[in-house]
Amino acid sequence: MPTVREVIAYGTKILEENKIDNAGLDSRLLLMDLLGCNRHTLIKNSDKLIEENIVAQFFDCIERRKNHEPLQYITSYQEFMGLPFYVDRNVLIPRQDTELIVEQLLDMDFGSQPNALEIGVGSGCIAISLLHFMKNLKMTASDISREALEITEKNAILNECSDRISLVESDLFENIKKIQYDFIVSNPPYISKDEMKTLAPEVGLFEPNIALTDNSDGLTFYRIIAKEAKQYLKNDGILALEIGYDQGEKVMKILKGNQYENIQLICDYNNKHRVIIATKGVE
Repeated sequence: MPTVREVIAYGTKILEENKIDNAGLDSRLLLMDLLGCNRHTLIKNSDKLIEENIVAQFFDCIERRKNHEPLQYITSYQEFMGLPFYVDRNVLIPRQDTELIVEQLLDMDFGSQPNALEIGVGSGCIAISLLHFMKNLKMTASDISREALEITEKNAILNECSDRISLVESDLFENIKKIQYDFIVSNPPYISKDEMKTLAPEVGLFEPNIALTDNSDGLTFYRIIAKEAKQYLKNDGILALEIGYDQGEKVMKILKGNQYENIQLICDYNNKHRVIIATKGVE
């Protein structure tokens, strides 16, 4: 039987030969996942022998990773806002950039019993993080994908907030009841058809295209959401949108054209456009 050190080294070699970034780290993380241990335990036991069935599972995982399948889909796990999330190929992998929209909403005052809506909930990372940190919040969350809603439900149970989230299978606002929400949040598909051709294989080949692109100019869903959301927001209600790095001015123009006010364009930690927050004007 091989040792922990030998298995990691061979896994790293295979990934490096297939030009996988962070080959050594990915090899360690895959073995840690299979052994159910942390990095410290792995290092401390680097000379321990590994059972053949674990070795076989490890190299199955390495085979998947060498073909550019994202690590998160292999381990079915991604952390977001310090919380655990189950993910598979039915949903986008939560990204650290998206934490910014959660942080912005957490800094706002929505009163004692806020009620909110997320359009396109995916894994549930935004809605569930908001529910975790805002104990008085209730949310409705929609997605066109039934599989995505099932994953959100699993993650809501995992993070102990399933009693405060209502899930709706809906194409945008189609099946949403016309309640007046304190805020609406969305991270819609915003990659343009042309930009899809330039994505890394980990994204373009494995993440769900329906959650990545509108197969057009990347702005389709902003146009629809900006128009429709006004019917579902209280006066002075907040619309919060994640956007692409080069979409700030275009989305601001869409919002201005729909009479939103107090439009704020917020950059991420790399000084790239990432979030737009706007207020529904009083009608």
